[in-house]
Amino acid sequence: MSKIFELFGYPVNDQSPEAIASRKNAQCPFMGADCDGGGNRYLSNVNLKQNAELAAFFQGRSSVPSGVCSLQLQAKAPPWIVCPRRLFFLAKSAAGQRLQTRFTERILLNHSGYPSGTTIGIWPELRIDYKKNNKSFRYTFDYILMPTASLTQNQVEEVTGSDWKTTRRLLEASGYSMARRNGTDYVDNFPNGYPVIVEVMTSSTSGGNKTKRTTIPMATGSIVVL
Repeated sequence: MSKIFELFGYPVNDQSPEAIASRKNAQCPFMGADCDGGGNRYLSNVNLKQNAELAAFFQGRSSVPSGVCSLQLQAKAPPWIVCPRRLFFLAKSAAGQRLQTRFTERILLNHSGYPSGTTIGIWPELRIDYKKNNKSFRYTFDYILMPTASLTQNQVEEVTGSDWKTTRRLLEASGYSMARRNGTDYVDNFPNGYPVIVEVMTSSTSGGNKTKRTTIPMATGSIVVL
């Protein structure tokens, strides 16, 4: 039977101050932020209201992500990554500075074909809704990368096929910054070029047998309270 190999970024037998702090604070060292369970994996969250011992460990929380990074199928076997964040994480800030992802970031950028020095926008977990002829399509992409540039309002209208008044309202609501230069509105960091779609595929963390305590949340709780 497989066992948890890494929890909240560190091997389960790692009792270093860094590993202990990461567990107590439910942190993900690969993201440099709170663990989010790998994104869209809420069924694997641990309900602390039902376990006083775990609630005392994770103080001030009502639930936490399971924090399982990888599993080991048998002793001395290589671990099997089950969390997308453990496999790959990309964000707008600190690109190239996260030691755990620097190598994969470099490979991705090399394969993207973007020239060196290109400013790239990153849109994580971008959902696309498309409807046509009473049929609909909905999909969430893990990451979409695209070069960005400062474009005029006319260029933005041409790209979007929408009038400037409508587009400006949507851009402002989305947090884009704009400036007026020589009587023309400009949109900073607007997508401009071809996109690169990145999908991170790992195993599911749902399922298991509650009677045998083999679900991910139960296994996490058993390790934390040991």
